[in-house]
Amino acid sequence: MASTYLTRTQNGTVTNNKIATFSFWIKRSGISSYQDLVSAVSGGDYAQIQFTNSDTLSIFQRDSSSTTMQVVTTRVFRDTSAWSHILVALDTTQATASDRVKIYINGVQETSFSTATYPAQNLVLRLNTASHAQSVGAYSTSSNYIDGSMSHFHFVDGTAYAPTVFGETDATTGEWKINTSPSITMGNNGFTILKDGNTITDQSSNSNNFTLGGGTLTNTEDCPSNNFATLNPLIRSSKEHLLVVIINLLQVVVLGVQVLQLLECLMVKVNIIWNLREQVELKLHMVFLILNLQELYKEQKLVKLDIVVSMQIVTHIIMVVIFIIVVVQHQQVMILLHHQMLLVWQ
Repeated sequence: MASTYLTRTQNGTVTNNKIATFSFWIKRSGISSYQDLVSAVSGGDYAQIQFTNSDTLSIFQRDSSSTTMQVVTTRVFRDTSAWSHILVALDTTQATASDRVKIYINGVQETSFSTATYPAQNLVLRLNTASHAQSVGAYSTSSNYIDGSMSHFHFVDGTAYAPTVFGETDATTGEWKINTSPSITMGNNGFTILKDGNTITDQSSNSNNFTLGGGTLTNTEDCPSNNFATLNPLIRSSKEHLLVVIINLLQVVVLGVQVLQLLECLMVKVNIIWNLREQVELKLHMVFLILNLQELYKEQKLVKLDIVVSMQIVTHIIMVVIFIIVVVQHQQVMILLHHQMLLVWQ
């Protein structure tokens, strides 16, 4: 619907220009830009229901160069895969300021706002004022075009309806679903369009018909009761997506190579430890040989007692040295293994 919009001049006799309801379903295609769902302009005075460039929903009115209403949701609207029901109920006759603007998304009232400048009591709504130019899908006739699809657009003059008039929660899935034939009193300025296909002829009894102001209005089988699968625009192009996939695969390959290198290093260290064990066994055999020689010396009385004692001392020294060598080499192996693990997981 980019650059496509509808326009009309509002009815000359409005039922109540302080109370109105807007109910419509939308499925966005493009995001992160100003897009007006509906607007009304008269000279320097205007009002709009708009997606902002940060994808929040804004209800705005300006009179005589002053902002008289501005309510902006904290919530963002970036889901391009599903239809959403938006209902805006305006009633400036309410005594409580926050009751003058109510926003419902899929049947649930919004309560968190980044900006909440509620209209003064009994403020006249530009969106429901006789003879003001009204546009659907753009700001006036020149900018902020909707990028997406709209369906079942109802505007009610003089009544602030609850969302349960236009939809209900599915008892099986728990999802909000459309009521295609709501029972409503339209008021003189009210209308229903985009109900069956792409018709812009008012399907209420008011004959408040629109004209195509620009672009091409396309009929689609994708609708609130028959949602079609769509691609995510946050993935900007198939080439970028492919590049991300390739980078991720390369990272997996690199990690695999590092793991193989670690395993190879571990095998080398295991071999070192095994060789150390063999060396220790050899040295122990030497010690046992020396001890046997001592016993032989004692039996044959080939040496004096002091020589035997000296041999015992030498034997103990050799055993201590062997123990120190094994401990030091083992510690070096453990340091190498620890260093190798850090290199792999950095």
